[in-house]
Amino acid sequence: SEDGLFIACGSYVGVVDIYSVADKKWIGLPKRPTHAGISSLCWSNNKNAFFASSYDGKYYQVDVTE
Repeated sequence: SEDGLFIACGSYVGVVDIYSVADKKWIGLPKRPTHAGISSLCWSNNKNAFFASSYDGKYYQVDVTE
């Protein structure tokens, strides 16, 4: 995230996991918005979420939730 509180990781199997830097732990369960791989991630201040682009040509909103 822009403020450095969260880090998102994406995988080739479509899983996105979010890490809380302040709490030093993974937040909730990993999310799998697609079965195609995640190609990039970016933060949205307006949505308080990450957006993940995928090799299927789509993008997915991944909310930061505990």
